[in-house]
Amino acid sequence: MLANGEEIPASAILSSADPKHTLLKLVGAMELPPEFVWHTQSIKMRGSVAKVHLLTVGNHGIPEGTVVLAPSIKYLERAYDAAKYGEISEKPYLEVTTSISESVHPLNKSVVSIHFQFAPYQLKTEDWRLDGKKVEKLAIDTLSEYFPNLQSLISNSHIITPQDLETTYGLTEGDLNHGQLMLDQFLFMRPIPGWSNHKTPIDNLYLCGSGVHAGGGVSGTVGRNVVKVLK
Repeated sequence: MLANGEEIPASAILSSADPKHTLLKLVGAMELPPEFVWHTQSIKMRGSVAKVHLLTVGNHGIPEGTVVLAPSIKYLERAYDAAKYGEISEKPYLEVTTSISESVHPLNKSVVSIHFQFAPYQLKTEDWRLDGKKVEKLAIDTLSEYFPNLQSLISNSHIITPQDLETTYGLTEGDLNHGQLMLDQFLFMRPIPGWSNHKTPIDNLYLCGSGVHAGGGVSGTVGRNVVKVLK
């Protein structure tokens, strides 16, 4: 049933939303066995990624494709330490993707998309409604150390916080993987013990998102596997 009341009949329903969103919000805890609800509520999400998109004019010097800013293992460890304590990494790990925007190519404008880690969904002392700009500044300042032309060439920017990932895109706690990739949430334990076969307690409702085994990421494996269950 859609928000406007329209009902669409189907012999099977596949949800690629995360397990918590699918089962606790779209289905509702009242429709599920208590023990199953408890296990679903216990799925560890803890999103820790923000996105910064920059529209630039001119030659910023960043190679087209993907550039990873991770100078050392110790650098990565320190970046992650901040997230453990509910803080935004002052020296973040960045994955940077660039491309020429076809709609504005005559003006030689290019898009720089920055995958910012770590930016925890749960901040200890700060508020995502106020601190999105902090992530943007940290991302630009960090990248500008390696590409000094960048800062002066930015014509527009857009920040997507972990909170935005939840409210806009329906990702519980802004978790891109639909559940942390941990030993107790991996393989046959994903999304919860005893339910790694894409099925749910609701007849003909199946999970096919990154929260099931072979997720996260966007490999398509989960979709391939659920089709085998349906056959």
